[in-house]
Amino acid sequence: MMAIAIRFLLFIAGLYLIALALIYIFQRSFMYLPDTQRVTPEQAELDGFAMVDIVLGENKLVSWWHPPANETQGVILHFHGNGGALAGRADMYRALAESGAGILAVGYPGYGGNAGKPGEQAFYQAARANYGWLRKQGFRGKDIVIVGQSVGTGPATYLAANTNAAGLILEAPYTSMADMAARQMPIFPSRLLVKDQYDNVSRIAQIDTPLVWIHGERDNLIPVEMGQELFDAARQPKCAYRIKKGGHNDLWTLGIDEIISEQAALMAAGQGCKPDLKRS
Repeated sequence: MMAIAIRFLLFIAGLYLIALALIYIFQRSFMYLPDTQRVTPEQAELDGFAMVDIVLGENKLVSWWHPPANETQGVILHFHGNGGALAGRADMYRALAESGAGILAVGYPGYGGNAGKPGEQAFYQAARANYGWLRKQGFRGKDIVIVGQSVGTGPATYLAANTNAAGLILEAPYTSMADMAARQMPIFPSRLLVKDQYDNVSRIAQIDTPLVWIHGERDNLIPVEMGQELFDAARQPKCAYRIKKGGHNDLWTLGIDEIISEQAALMAAGQGCKPDLKRS
């Protein structure tokens, strides 16, 4: 019986180690879910948007650009979440453009026909390159509002901590990917396995621009408590929008385009952010 028990335990240990190895090797395949098809703004029925080439080393990324309605309007530099690509967020960009703000929707490496592979450092390089493109167009740091969505809050927070901007807006952010991994895979030493850390919580206190945090209270992927922890670690001025009936992927059906547009306009005008607001 003892020998059988030992063999069984060794079998279970072997399965555990195999699972551990597979998670480590293929983690980026679980984390990044790109649509690799190239789609133009015209095909997505986005009037006024154009594809622009963003130079990144020897490669070029394609991002989508909509100029501001006039010189008094700021520019939203937008980093989307981990799934799909720019085309899947056409309605979101259309709504933001209606406010009159400029929109530069960041095309990631490995997404939407772009060369390269997704990853933390690749996303940071893309963030800097897109920001640099805006500066070359004559926009000042105080004209640019950085907006991040879900995984995109990682490069957004990184960029805000390392450049000048009018403000930072975070939709469904996380403290770090190590924290996320520990939450989702508690039976593994997940913190030690994570390749792409996106350590937002260590950067947020370095940011001295206005911050707006938006999070659904029913978010079952990135819990609102994690977003609250990040928000609490940030400096003033800051404003929180906890959406009572909001989940993770449905916030844009609940009117947060109005929040982002209004807050971005205030930030670009140098007026900080509105007081906290509870929405149902």
